[in-house]
Amino acid sequence: MTNNASINTLSEFLMQAQTQYLVFDLGRGIQKIDNQMFFEWENQQAPCAYPRQDHAWFCIVFWNEKLSEERYIWFIKLPLEERGFINQAARNQFLEIIVTALGKELEHTSNTQAQLPENPYVFQPSQQQLADCNAHIRYILNIQSSSNQAASIKNVMAYLKAPNLQQNENLWTEFSLQNISDIVINPVHLDLVASNSRANEVIGQSRNICQTTIADNIHLYPTPLSNCIFASLESVEVSEYLTSKLITLHKTIEEKNTAALCLRALSYKPNKMTKQYIASLIIDGNKLDLETCVVIAGRFWNTLKDKQLLAQFMHQIADLDHEFLLFRSIYSDLVRVPEVREELLQFIRSTERTELVSKAIGSLFQQ
Repeated sequence: MTNNASINTLSEFLMQAQTQYLVFDLGRGIQKIDNQMFFEWENQQAPCAYPRQDHAWFCIVFWNEKLSEERYIWFIKLPLEERGFINQAARNQFLEIIVTALGKELEHTSNTQAQLPENPYVFQPSQQQLADCNAHIRYILNIQSSSNQAASIKNVMAYLKAPNLQQNENLWTEFSLQNISDIVINPVHLDLVASNSRANEVIGQSRNICQTTIADNIHLYPTPLSNCIFASLESVEVSEYLTSKLITLHKTIEEKNTAALCLRALSYKPNKMTKQYIASLIIDGNKLDLETCVVIAGRFWNTLKDKQLLAQFMHQIADLDHEFLLFRSIYSDLVRVPEVREELLQFIRSTERTELVSKAIGSLFQQ
């Protein structure tokens, strides 16, 4: 057991335990976070970039290659202060729980899975999040698939290329969520490019081949399968060709949940085409329903740095619910996002707004 007085942050704990570690932010999609940035967030040197529901959500992966081949994963959420900084008291309490339960030498603890006792700071990710995180981890750490996994993944890819073949009609029901995540996020193991190198250009070529296949056939996939693909695309950069196909598809989807997932698939580093489409949705208010508004606020917040688009967007939200529950929820969520916080604060001080928005803003202070 170690003296926790000498450990002030999770970063220090992981380093003193002589582990290597990766951090992913799961607040708004899946974002790989530089370890130095995570350290700065922990020490309130900067606000967390992707807050959700007043918390920061992290996947932390750690290991010690000298002692074990095992890799351990923690899914933790830490409450944030009003300006988006991690609550230090909560962070310290979680750190105390870790040190008390596991001690400094993680690999030597009797708790061989490095599992933590039940506490308010851990959360259970969805199966989709878990599959996508695993795919990202294997990609970054260059973990090769087993022969069985590789065979299954190639079967999935064969289906994605020709879903309309009669013999493939029900094959998709046998696919695992992990196989689909691997194809979308980490397709290098498919040997699509004649090279054993993991150079960036080879990785990019493999992803582009997979995305082109998906783009050409996405309209043919069963809805449960396409929804899984949409979800995994949310954490990788989408090619312009696939972007155009997803935008065309989004315009035709009637089921609101599927439409929202399709739109979210465009959210990782949105390109010019995507930004223009999001702006068009805001400008044409008739296309904004509750689900679309939530996706824009949750995944395309950077579009709202434009003051005119922000004003139109907030008006549409107020018009969807005249009790302003949605308006208050989205405003309180967005105002904690550092990238648009100043725009949100200026927005409520502006006198150039509709009467409906003025009433909605008034409800913020009556709450």
